[in-house]
Formats: sequence, structure tokens, C-alpha cells
Amino acid sequence: MTEQEVFEKIKEPEKLIDPREIDKLLFWVSSWITDNEEALAEIDQQVAVKYDELATKWETDAAGKRKLALEPIYIEQKKVGRRIKQLKAFKSNLRRRYEILTNQFR
Repeated sequence: MTEQEVFEKIKEPEKLIDPREIDKLLFWVSSWITDNEEALAEIDQQVAVKYDELATKWETDAAGKRKLALEPIYIEQKKVGRRIKQLKAFKSNLRRRYEILTNQFR
């Protein structure tokens, strides 16, 4: 199942009436969260190296941080972080829908 297919289904929660379908969607969203978290860990390391280079080059932490904000790897780090937040929100919404359909209120 592609991300686009999953997102289209999530956007219309009133059509999600089968707990098995929701369970399948939860599986996909959870796997994408894991993949993105692993990618973010690698990017975090690259950002740390780039920050160290820039801080050394510009001789101050503040200048290094300002220059880092313009680097493509830093921008990618922020994108992946936002993606993880979005996926976690989808997962939470799906979990809640599953609980409602199976009468497992918390």
C-alpha cells in the first residue's frame, strides 16, 4: 500500500468502518514512522558534523548555527521531523477510530 492510498483513506474517517482495515493502516503508518526515525537519526549525525565544521570555520557557535540553518541537510532534518509528527498524528487518529469501532474506550 502506498502512502498516498493510506492518506486518502485516513482523510475520510467516516468511511473507515472495518477494524481490520484500520489495523492494516496502523501497521503501514507505524512502519513509516520507524523508517523516518531511522532516517532522522542518520541526518542528525550529518547535521552535527556540518555544525561542527561551520562553528569551526566561523569561530563562534552563533555564527555556526545561523549558517547551519541555510544548509540543505538541516532543511532535510526539519522536513523529516515534521513528517514524523504528521505520521504520529495519523497513527493517533487511527488508533482512536479503532477504539471507537471496537468499543475499547480509554
